[in-house]
Amino acid sequence: MFREDELRISVREDFVGVVIRAEFPCKCEICRRGYQKLQEMKKETKIPEKVHIVIKPLTVYDKLQHAWYSGSSNIFSTHGAFTIALNRLLGFVPRSNDPEERWKEVKRFMEGKAFKWTSVKPAEWVLEMLVKKYPEKEKMLNDIYKSLPQGLREAREIWIPVKVISKEELEQLGITDVNAIIEEAKEELEYEERGIDEDTIDEIANIV
Repeated sequence: MFREDELRISVREDFVGVVIRAEFPCKCEICRRGYQKLQEMKKETKIPEKVHIVIKPLTVYDKLQHAWYSGSSNIFSTHGAFTIALNRLLGFVPRSNDPEERWKEVKRFMEGKAFKWTSVKPAEWVLEMLVKKYPEKEKMLNDIYKSLPQGLREAREIWIPVKVISKEELEQLGITDVNAIIEEAKEELEYEERGIDEDTIDEIANIV
C-alpha cells in the first residue's frame, strides 16, 4: 500500500483463468440475446460477427468471465486489442492465410489453456502498445486516436490475455487438474445460458 506503482488504473482486477470455450462467430444463447438487443437498439438487420471467449477464473473471481471481440479490421477496436495481445504478448501468430483456418489455430491455442487476464479500454490500450512499438510515430498515432469515432474511444473495458500461465505456476496456485475444472465450468456455463442477466446482454451489445 501507499505506493503509486502498486495501484491499478483498471476498474477490474487482473486474474488467472482458463479458457473453456472460444468461438467465432459465436452463436451461443448468450450471444444470440446480445445480438437481439443490438438489433433492437440500433435497428440493425445484419448480425455482427464476434469472437466470444468464456473464462473460468482460478483466482479473484467466482463467476465465469466473458471476453468479446468485434470482427472489425480497425486496429483500435476490441479485435485489434485482442490481436495485438495474441501476437505480441502471447507470442502466437496463426500461420494459415485462410481466415477460417486462422481461427481454428487460435481456438486450438486458447482452449484449455490458462492465462493472466487484464481489463483495458481497448482503443487507449492499443494506442499505448503502438506508441511503445513506434515511439517515433507517437504524434501521428495520437492524432489518429483523437480522430476515432466516439464509440471506439469510449468503448467498455474488455478482458485481454497478457500471459500464458505455465503448469508450474498453476501448481503454485494449488491447481493440479485443469481438465476437471474445465468440465465443471462447462456445466456452470450451461446453467448461466439458461438465466442470462441484463448486464451481460448489455455488454455484448456495446462491444465495438
